[in-house]
Amino acid sequence: MIIVDMPMLKPVRDLLPPSFWHNYSAQLKKDCQDNGAHWLDLSHDTQFSSPADFLDYVHLNAYGGQKFVDRLAIFINENR
Repeated sequence: MIIVDMPMLKPVRDLLPPSFWHNYSAQLKKDCQDNGAHWLDLSHDTQFSSPADFLDYVHLNAYGGQKFVDRLAIFINENR
């Protein structure tokens, strides 16, 4: 099982304080480890930092979606 923390633009991440993101990431990482799941964290991935990758601030468009699928395929291949 792979849990994906989807990419989002910085203005969306900035709506919540850094302490939220730290606690959220720590808990998600622990939950994945405890349950044998893989975690692919793309939430702060700079490869998705351009608005050109998004339909709006949180949903990828076709261009960003292709980059996402490419990253996911690499992750799956590396974690077989």
